[in-house]
Amino acid sequence: MNEPQHHQKNKDHHKQTDMNQEDTNFIDRREFLSKSAAKALPFLGLAGFGAWMAGCIPRPGGDPGRSDKITTAAATNITHSGATLGGTIVDEAEQSYSERGICYNTERYPSTNNTKITVAGAGTGSFNTTVTGLTEKTTYYVRAYLIIDQDTVYGNEVNFTTAAAPVNTLALTTSAASAISATGATLGGNITNAGTPAYTERGVAYASTQNPTTNNTKRIITGSGTGAFSAAVTGLTANTQYYARAYAINTISTVYGNQVNFSTPAAPACSSCTKACMQTCSNQCSNRCASGCSAGCSSACTGSCNGCSGTNYSTCSACSNTCRGCFGGCSAACYQSCFHACVNLSS
Repeated sequence: MNEPQHHQKNKDHHKQTDMNQEDTNFIDRREFLSKSAAKALPFLGLAGFGAWMAGCIPRPGGDPGRSDKITTAAATNITHSGATLGGTIVDEAEQSYSERGICYNTERYPSTNNTKITVAGAGTGSFNTTVTGLTEKTTYYVRAYLIIDQDTVYGNEVNFTTAAAPVNTLALTTSAASAISATGATLGGNITNAGTPAYTERGVAYASTQNPTTNNTKRIITGSGTGAFSAAVTGLTANTQYYARAYAINTISTVYGNQVNFSTPAAPACSSCTKACMQTCSNQCSNRCASGCSAGCSSACTGSCNGCSGTNYSTCSACSNTCRGCFGGCSAACYQSCFHACVNLSS
């Protein structure tokens, strides 16, 4: 035998050996699937068995569960946190599907066991949906799916990568609280960079717990551009520590300034009332104190009521603390202002 014929015979021999090995591997895989199917069938039933086989038997291209009844559309409108995903139903098969949608994951061949979004509708044609809450600069794999008679089939796999999150240049600081009283204070901040895009809302968030957000109590303070801003807040609780942060909001995010804290003082005591904290007499000449004091101050705070009903209490320049009510037999309608002395002139 000459040399070329010898080499050709060896090549034919190796080729036949490789084919025999492939046949053996195919038979081994078929026997494995047959044995596995025989074990799975009693537990899954026919419908479940079909779904199991759809996932177990490799499809063209290594895509498990792949069907030519549906295709997956390329992702569009990709941002740092979302995208538009969808598919096209080519054939409804013998029975109409009961569910359609998309599923996605950060690993290949996503299934409905991963994140899925059901898209309402029926018949053939295209469908899509918007997904949010994705992670920036991350690759995701997507497949459209159909559920037909409890079996789930999938379209081709596509992938996309989310963009980097935009940098928010919006910046501000929180000002120290001022004009603090038992029930209020003045709060504010200073915007040093209005941001791109510019903010659409600014204000102060405050609470009795640290790191307050706009989900706590907030005071919106109108305005635009850079610079200081402030406003009074009321309705605070006396003798309480509060935390505050200035904030501004644009389409990228909510940005907060540094945290400041302040404490409201205790309410003033009523034992040493002055005229500044008094209310007018009511019902009786008891001279009740204003907000922050309790009732029961002595009449010394505003002068005597001379036995009159407190609702008509007044002061005249020529006489001290004379009542407008019934006095000396006159009715209130015929009472006039004091004239030289505390007398009631009839009309």
